[in-house]
Amino acid sequence: MSYVDYYLNRITMYKLVAFSLSILAIISIIFGYSGALTISGNALLLSFVVISAACFGARVFFSKLFKVTMNDESSLITALILFLILPPSSQADQLVVSALVGVLAIASKFILAVHRKHIFNPAAIAVVIAGLLGLTQASWWIANDVMFIFIILAGLLILRKTNRYRMFFIFAGFALGITLLQDFSSSESLVTLLKTSLVSFPIIFLGTVMLTEPSTTPPNQRLQLIYAAIVGVLVGLRLNVGDFYVTPEIALVIGNIFAYSSHASMRKRYKLVLESITELAPEIHMFTFKPDAKIRYEAGQYIELTAAVKTPDIRGNRRTFTIASAPAEDSVSFVIRVPRKTSAFKKALINLKSDDSVYAQHVAGDFTLPQDNEQKLLFIAGGIGITPFMSIIKFIVNTKTKHDIVLLYQASDKSHFIQSRLFKAAENCGVKTIRVTAPLAKDELEAIEDIRNRLVYISGPDGFVKMYRSIFDNHNITSSGIKTDYFTGY
Repeated sequence: MSYVDYYLNRITMYKLVAFSLSILAIISIIFGYSGALTISGNALLLSFVVISAACFGARVFFSKLFKVTMNDESSLITALILFLILPPSSQADQLVVSALVGVLAIASKFILAVHRKHIFNPAAIAVVIAGLLGLTQASWWIANDVMFIFIILAGLLILRKTNRYRMFFIFAGFALGITLLQDFSSSESLVTLLKTSLVSFPIIFLGTVMLTEPSTTPPNQRLQLIYAAIVGVLVGLRLNVGDFYVTPEIALVIGNIFAYSSHASMRKRYKLVLESITELAPEIHMFTFKPDAKIRYEAGQYIELTAAVKTPDIRGNRRTFTIASAPAEDSVSFVIRVPRKTSAFKKALINLKSDDSVYAQHVAGDFTLPQDNEQKLLFIAGGIGITPFMSIIKFIVNTKTKHDIVLLYQASDKSHFIQSRLFKAAENCGVKTIRVTAPLAKDELEAIEDIRNRLVYISGPDGFVKMYRSIFDNHNITSSGIKTDYFTGY
């Protein structure tokens, strides 16, 4: 899996989803022309072209109308989802309907939004509205035995990238379990029912591609699991009241309402105006912005930034970064490594001028302080992984709360250590900092005071996090638990 992770880490989650769905679309069109699918290749190709064009045109129109920088992959992902779930057709009237659904999907991001942040999965809400208007309904044709293995592969890559296995399995467990219980009395065997439910029902596609979308999911794991359970139960029950039938897309929209209501204060889109860029160490810069409204977040959480990138590369024009400032501060800061050879996104950031702006949305993350202030903690930071600990320690210093914390701060060179004054000030709050330029061995870790009673937080490059996790796991260095800094969309 290290080979797979290497390539997954080189692209954002959004690019991965766009690539995965594009491959599914291309394969389906090829199968349509070859006769492997019962749907004709012409119907598939025409539907794809019409829906994609409608979504792209709507994105350009609404982004100019509302003067908002849109994410480059946004309209493509929405178009591909609609293509894979709407009934394909080569008939002009049906193609017009499909185009209209595409426009509705993009429009929902602007119109069905609060504080410039959309509430619903765009594809799902567009299909729901189209169904209520009597225009069309989702056929979920992608759920078939010919495409099944390709959906599995795409779904696994997305789950691997987003690290949302628990969320998917909670959803799938409820949806599949309830479906099997309802149909168990039929004449079909349990194996046949299981195969039919997995292959011919959109549990896998819905659960991996649409349910896990960061913008419409709750900000922490507990709420995410509740959200997944709600959607799973509704999908499995297939409730109907009279002529009203709870379809998978309606189940997802209902789940979106729960997700929004559970953290409405964090579901906003902010305009961030640049105040300053400060070089803290070689290739390490602090970007400080003034938001147009107070950003509500917990110390240690992350947020997604969207910048105006003239010529985006494979990583696109949006990235996720941990917030380096403390919640009480008026400005918001990010500490970002910008090497000489860097991405188009980071080039756009480093070239920002005073009063230039970027957009921020989707506050999330579980890498936060425990509710019990008496819990002893061990923070392990590698290089730029110090960022969430900066936010947490600033919060501790600002609130003057006492904690028993050991901060193990590793950098490749002494010149790369940053924020020495902050960590010095934190000593009065019980934070002890250990600086090292090489990984600690097992015996050195065990020498840390009361390590077996400390909750361990690890943040840094993927290899750094895995290395320290393996030291704890392989050498039986027990602790109160291990949390790692992981955010979706990077």
